[in-house]
Amino acid sequence: MTRVSESRPTDADGFTHSAGGVAFRETARGFEFALVKSHTGNWVLPKGGIEPGETALEAAVREIAEETGLRTEVTEHLGHVRYQFRASGETLNKVVNHYLARVVGGRLAHDPKEHCACAWFCSEEAVRVARFPNEVNIIARAGEALRRHASAS
Repeated sequence: MTRVSESRPTDADGFTHSAGGVAFRETARGFEFALVKSHTGNWVLPKGGIEPGETALEAAVREIAEETGLRTEVTEHLGHVRYQFRASGETLNKVVNHYLARVVGGRLAHDPKEHCACAWFCSEEAVRVARFPNEVNIIARAGEALRRHASAS
């Protein structure tokens, strides 16, 4: 494993790997998704780096808990997204695995070091407020998966 910097390990192809997901709960009004608001004002899905010895699924559950205060259990893999970003003057390539994660405990509360807010959104609102198109697609997949499971019940 090569390293771009101490905090951003990369694989042999130069990608950093993260995991996160769509934490959801069911209410009388339907399903709601937890999003966090970055310090730049963007509503995003909770996600973060995969630690050594951790699987992407384990990292997703841990990152959702750290960033939202919610305990979750993963119900399915929603896919991954790839993108580039700049950090410390370098262009980095990132892969993020996203999971659909049912809330089983905790209380929605953001980590002020990482985000400035967090909130529940119905699926339609979440798609409207999410900043990045790749995350909009993941949120849409989450809504489709929940509708598919509801109709199968």
